[in-house]
Amino acid sequence: MKQKKIVISLLALGVASFATVSHAEELNISSYGGADAAAYKAAYWDSFEKDRGVKINETVSDGSIGKIRSQVASGHIVWDISQVDTANMTIGCAEGLLEPIDTSDLPVDDLLPDTITECGIASEYAGTVLTYNADLIDEAPKSWAEFWDTDAFPGKRCLRRNTETLVNALLADGADGDEIYDILETEEGVERAFNKLDEIKGDIVWWESGTQQIQSLLSGECAIGSAWNGRVADANAEGNNLKLVWEAGYYLQWDSWTILAGSPNQELAMEFLQYALDPERQAEFMKNITYGVANAKAYDLIPESLQEQMPTTKDHLQYAVATNPEFWLIHGDELNAKFQDWVAH
Repeated sequence: MKQKKIVISLLALGVASFATVSHAEELNISSYGGADAAAYKAAYWDSFEKDRGVKINETVSDGSIGKIRSQVASGHIVWDISQVDTANMTIGCAEGLLEPIDTSDLPVDDLLPDTITECGIASEYAGTVLTYNADLIDEAPKSWAEFWDTDAFPGKRCLRRNTETLVNALLADGADGDEIYDILETEEGVERAFNKLDEIKGDIVWWESGTQQIQSLLSGECAIGSAWNGRVADANAEGNNLKLVWEAGYYLQWDSWTILAGSPNQELAMEFLQYALDPERQAEFMKNITYGVANAKAYDLIPESLQEQMPTTKDHLQYAVATNPEFWLIHGDELNAKFQDWVAH
């Protein structure tokens, strides 16, 4: 009889243990994958799982607004948290597809300006910066006005086939960074940007991907151009000699963490976002990928050599022209159509 009781007790213990495992909390997060995902895993995923006892399920996605719409409309939420760009965050928030961010438990005083919006928290920052190959030229342009000077700096120059290049054109024409969007809201301002582009149209090599921008600079197709700071850092880690000219003015953009409306794990999602804003964890992220983070205290925890590569240090931010999601939401399609037509003709 005693033996039978012991067996029954062990079976009951096994069932209880199985029930505990099967009901472990899970958090579903969508990110862009690749190097981003590896850095997130090193800085956030692994430690949150260990410290909180939560299973993180990561999905690789572009965070498109269409995928978010379909989940919210169907009520079948696949992602609790999604990494999205500023345009999709702005649209998603306006359409009620994303939960408002509760800032009550977040270290808001330690965060960079505009880090938190109604429905998002900046997850990483990148800059498109005037760049040159120091192995190909001894003297490089120090401003966009000099970049435009084909007499002083002859040869091809590489620029992104994207409307953000209008920002470069206006900086080259003497505009201040803080007046760029006011200028582009007017017909005269748009024409001013395109007239400036006309000056160097025959000397432009267009790039559309991170691979293209670096290959063009390394091959000598162009010795100067615009490039993403993260791609430049990756290229230099392989022994190349590309230099960033932050003081010329650069285009700053970021992605954000968002919580999908109707997520069954909203409290856990907010707990994760609070966890991820810790300066030590954000410093670990920057040690794994050269993108900036939201918490200003994190920058003191990384080497100076790494700070020099980041778009969001105090020294660099003074030259930034930050993206304006509301502006691009209203004017982006029209400007893109005009820009692509100009490039094609």
